[in-house]
Amino acid sequence: MKAFLENCLSRFPRGYARLLRLKGGTSPEKLAYLALLERGDTIVEAGANFGYFTRVFSRVAGPGGQVHAFEPVPPTHATLKANCKGACLPPNLTITQKGLSNEAGQTEIYLPGNDSGQASLAKHGEGSWESPDRVQTFTIELTTLDEYARLKGLGQVDFFKLDIEGAEPLALQGAEKVITGSQPLIHLEVNAAWLKDFDWSLSALADLMRGYGYDTALAYEESAARLDAYTLLQDGADVSTNVIFAMAGKHQLRLNHLKLPV
Repeated sequence: MKAFLENCLSRFPRGYARLLRLKGGTSPEKLAYLALLERGDTIVEAGANFGYFTRVFSRVAGPGGQVHAFEPVPPTHATLKANCKGACLPPNLTITQKGLSNEAGQTEIYLPGNDSGQASLAKHGEGSWESPDRVQTFTIELTTLDEYARLKGLGQVDFFKLDIEGAEPLALQGAEKVITGSQPLIHLEVNAAWLKDFDWSLSALADLMRGYGYDTALAYEESAARLDAYTLLQDGADVSTNVIFAMAGKHQLRLNHLKLPV
């Protein structure tokens, strides 16, 4: 019954967002996705984890859209597939057991304790990485979004969501053709300390996105306050937040629907 109701409400994502705001207690991320996405969108998700937002994306995109979800960690990928299989989703979802990066190949990914949400290509020092009881290591396959799009004949991409624990700039580099060709809205988790573990800085990330033509960046945390993210992306800043990168000329109508609670 719950899945059926979610499917029905997701046909009208912005109306659904208004209901959730009245109800309260909904994550800022879900409210942002419902505000920004439209029926028929093609959505790419890097770091799908157990699939909570994957299911949101699939329901909102609907039968006329597509969702391409990437989750490389073997046990997490198995749970993702199981969760989506039993969720009464439209037939628009492709799940791939690979990670997105700037080049294809094999590498190792590390899982701190049982926290699948913080599995990373680098060992960090914050969050679940501070004192895990164990760190599991898995050998995984990497690809680039550009190569995946070429092999799949993927055309327009409308929304690109990345939550891959500091490796986001690498995946963005590997998506240059898709990004310059489609100019999708891009939603990133940005953590300054984790970027540093990949030899990236906040200013380098900002330069990369400006180089792709993204003139607008909005940041929000659990408080959901909207900020100009480009003012935050300064080297030495202690930043851990969600950032939406957009092109004002193309995405302003969608951004107008972004009414996050303050």
